[in-house]
Amino acid sequence: RVWRNSVSKKFNSNVNKDFSKLHEALQSYILTSNNPSKFEKVYNERLAWTFGFCSVLDYCHVDNNDPYKWRKKKFLEELKKYENVFKNLDLNDFRLPKRIMFFLVKRKFFGGVCVLCWLNRKN
Repeated sequence: RVWRNSVSKKFNSNVNKDFSKLHEALQSYILTSNNPSKFEKVYNERLAWTFGFCSVLDYCHVDNNDPYKWRKKKFLEELKKYENVFKNLDLNDFRLPKRIMFFLVKRKFFGGVCVLCWLNRKN
């Protein structure tokens, strides 16, 4: 079922801050483990998913009333934190919809990500 009013569909301008707290906790846990490197791939995939959620719930959300230029600037600035994640991300590890989104993000194609989010919202 798809519920349009769920938390995973609503506009949230604080989504980056919320996910940052989560990733700090995850990173702390990983660093205290006996073998932190075994978590690297899965942690990086989680970071990619996070940026995808931030795009869907903030930068590209239909209810975000900020001008396109501001949203694009915010998107590109935040993406700098994730560049190594997307640079090394194996897109084949994801199903087609996420693969397309991550392909567009990797290439910094904000307009394409917005169109994809809009199409997803229409479904």
